[in-house]
Amino acid sequence: MSTWNSRIAEEMENIKASFISEEEARKIMMESIGIETKEIVTSGVKKPFDKKFTKNKFEKWADIEGYSGWYKISTAGRVWSAYSGKILKPNPHVHSGYLKTRLKHPIEGYHTTPYIHRLVAQTFLPNPENKPEVNHNDGNRANCSVWNLSWMTKEENIRHAQMHGLGNIKLKPIEVQSIYYLCWATDMTQDEIGEIYGVSRGMVSAIKNRSSWEFMTDNKVQAEMGLFE
Repeated sequence: MSTWNSRIAEEMENIKASFISEEEARKIMMESIGIETKEIVTSGVKKPFDKKFTKNKFEKWADIEGYSGWYKISTAGRVWSAYSGKILKPNPHVHSGYLKTRLKHPIEGYHTTPYIHRLVAQTFLPNPENKPEVNHNDGNRANCSVWNLSWMTKEENIRHAQMHGLGNIKLKPIEVQSIYYLCWATDMTQDEIGEIYGVSRGMVSAIKNRSSWEFMTDNKVQAEMGLFE
């Protein structure tokens, strides 16, 4: 066997002995010349952001934090992907109805499905008090524009829904005050009052005892109703 052939055979034996896969060998080779293999494998070709996606001069776009410029979010609640070069179609959550989108991490390769209203708020709305919830001001979960969103505490979110009759809230503020008055100023039973307004006896009791909607029946309202002794 020639010296050259002997050398080749020796190298082959070394490779077999190392028990590394072709992919592992590729990674070692790429890293040896200073190339991040994970990014090469998962990122693909980044499409340029086209001005045609911003026909409206008032719609602003910004990168979604943590995705290295692969996704943009707009003040209108639209998401653009550099993978496809297109606007992504949102999907409503099967139970809550909140719109969400599917994002691929450009380095790690895993997928997430964040809510669009939270992406808009995190990108465009300051949150100096670090409030945890994003509220849809008009109650329409399909409207994720920045104008329709605000940061709130859980209590503020519930109160907003009550004040505006949003979500599963059946009563208007004036109806709550009427129920409170009927509970304290008449001989009607809670079942009878609940039947008038289409709510349960439990809800009537909660309003009477001010464990719900308490901000609508404060001392001033009670005084106006003549309910102070």
